[in-house]
Amino acid sequence: LSPVCLGSLRRAASINAEYMAKTNIVLKQPNVDVKGKYQTGAFKSKCEARLNVDAASLDSIYADASMGFEGFTVGGSVKLKPSDENSMLADYNVGIQYAKDPDTTISVATASRCDKVTTSFWRRYSPSAEIAARYTLDLEQPGNPQVEVGGKWKVDSKGTVQGVLRTGGEACLLYKHVLSSRLTASLGAVFDTKSFAADSTSMNYQLEFNC
Repeated sequence: LSPVCLGSLRRAASINAEYMAKTNIVLKQPNVDVKGKYQTGAFKSKCEARLNVDAASLDSIYADASMGFEGFTVGGSVKLKPSDENSMLADYNVGIQYAKDPDTTISVATASRCDKVTTSFWRRYSPSAEIAARYTLDLEQPGNPQVEVGGKWKVDSKGTVQGVLRTGGEACLLYKHVLSSRLTASLGAVFDTKSFAADSTSMNYQLEFNC
């Protein structure tokens, strides 16, 4: 995980009751990407296609869809590669999420053709404190699950601290401080809690400007 890791542990749905349709075309030689989004009520879908202009072929097609109802959100995705002679079906996955209330979210999702299953939990205990956890099981290697536990604490109106500990002893810490309405400073560190060796520790500093 990177120092900004707590957000990746949280699984939150955002359902907009309004109708929306959007299409984008991006040209990046030799590829042309066509992207479309559609939303109506609690139903959301997205489709992306990549065409290779030089080869006059369709490289890939990606599509996903989700539906929300009574706190639940269920969805699935599929990726096709028509030009692949071995298997046109490149990837497919499913997921379900339950938001008990605005402060609690539980989700289960798959990855890598449903070979990996991830269960996530996020809870906000107060305006200043959040915790999250994620358990990932590789069905091809069930004896080596990955577990991540993290938390976030709002120190004051300008500063927040967050951290994550994962299987194997790797940990990351991040402190963010709002210097002004347009400038935020971040100091992060990733280290091995088993050895605390210098060669397994990295630190970074970042300034974010908002224009």
